Amino acid sequence: MAKTVAEHIQEADQIKKHVADANALVARLQKITAEARSTLEALKKFAPQEHFQIDIPYHLRGERDSVGSMLSILDRQIKGINAILGDRA
Repeated sequence: MAKTVAEHIQEADQIKKHVADANALVARLQKITAEARSTLEALKKFAPQEHFQIDIPYHLRGERDSVGSMLSILDRQIKGINAILGDRA
């Protein structure tokens, strides 16, 4: 059965709404991810202190994490966030 023009317009409006919702979600996630990066960068000044430790869940650990320093873990996470956001080289 063929759709009417009104049905096509209604579907287009629904698609526009979904696209707008998706764009709003992406913008919110970018902001949250940038805030997480800022927090990690702020933690870097504490990395040389031995009584601060970062624990990584076992299933996410790589071979380097068992002997890696806090600074190397923070740098790797910040580098990953930069790659996701694409706003820093």
